[in-house]
Amino acid sequence: MSTSTSHPTFPSRPYSGALGKLPDRSNAAGGSNPFGASSSARETARLERERIERERAERERAEREGQNRLAELTEEQREEINEAVSFVFSVCFVEWWCRVAGLIQKGN
Repeated sequence: MSTSTSHPTFPSRPYSGALGKLPDRSNAAGGSNPFGASSSARETARLERERIERERAERERAEREGQNRLAELTEEQREEINEAVSFVFSVCFVEWWCRVAGLIQKGN
């Protein structure tokens, strides 16, 4: 049942003349470096990497300082902080529960 049909050939294209040449770009950029955009992109990427590295180093330094500050707290100061956090959490929880139960209307 298979039939053999010949496929039509594509017309030939003229590859001679101006089509075979690359355009002259020797003075397209006004005599500037043809790689200027590329080096500018590399410079931008380098600056971005340096900025990210500085920010990371700053975060790490701040973390170390924060850990040092926590280590310097006395036991009494730690207890006071824990009590304050527990109190705030309790107040927020009670307020949430009252809203859920309908005892407090939204906006009050």
